[in-house]
Amino acid sequence: MILTVTANPSIDTLYILDDFKLGQLNRSKTAHTNIGGKGINAGRAAALLGHEVILTGFLSNINGKNLEDMLKKENLFIQDFVKIDNGQNRSAITIVDKFKQQTEIIESGPTIKKNEHIELLNKIIHILSNNKISCICINGSVNSDNSDFYSIIMDSIYQNGPHKILLDVSGPFLKKAWSDKVNVPFLIKPNLLEFSDLIGKKLTTKSEAIRFILNENIKTNIPIVFISCGEEGAIVIHNNKLYDVKIPNITVVNPTGAGDSIVGGFAAALERNLSLEDSIKFSIACGISNTMNEGTGVVNLDEIKKIMPHILVTDIS
Repeated sequence: MILTVTANPSIDTLYILDDFKLGQLNRSKTAHTNIGGKGINAGRAAALLGHEVILTGFLSNINGKNLEDMLKKENLFIQDFVKIDNGQNRSAITIVDKFKQQTEIIESGPTIKKNEHIELLNKIIHILSNNKISCICINGSVNSDNSDFYSIIMDSIYQNGPHKILLDVSGPFLKKAWSDKVNVPFLIKPNLLEFSDLIGKKLTTKSEAIRFILNENIKTNIPIVFISCGEEGAIVIHNNKLYDVKIPNITVVNPTGAGDSIVGGFAAALERNLSLEDSIKFSIACGISNTMNEGTGVVNLDEIKKIMPHILVTDIS
């Protein structure tokens, strides 16, 4: 069973426009709306792959019932959220134009108070105590000034057993996890921009990142660092070995949620006891499958099986 933690769920609306004109009226024939937030998207991917998933995080008492009802209609998850009175859950709009460029407008979401943070900690411990959880996905933003927000959650989790935590966050929360010697996640999944911010070096291509990692002899206490590089594939650092991951060319429908699907796919790979190489291929194939569908966190196992043989993982340490 997989647990995902989404501190900042959202109502996501996707518009795919053939002709997006900045500063002008744009009409869309269709809009795809679903409940998102990186943890929920990762959980959706894992659930569509046939795994039991529990969702937790924060739902506002103002509009959270709407999110809860929409998730219930998907009939994929067990929901066990913390209800808060402060603010309301955010909305996010994504526009994908004919060049497959993404334009996003994302609200910040409710500010999480200390007592609400403690409620979430207690909720997670309760879930872990009453379910056989194989791994925990902690994903996405949180509207909090406490840079230890996720480290405190990981510390509570580790006090209750040697769980595997897949952490997909950014900014100060990611930097804290990178430098921490105690509350170390099993995996982090920055994209190239987030990895650049993490190491304080601007990297714009996968080849630049590979050269930097090799030349600087980058080492970390985190067992798996999974750096997604868009259409260039990915780079994976595992136990101080470096892997170059190359992917096939595909027709992209919707890139939103591809990274979340990678995390959900890796959680599913852990449940399936796949090898490291197969876990990388499986999770990357999940991300690719997401880009081939309009939904966010929507993956198809038949597509994944067809994609995996075309993914090349090479040890370039």
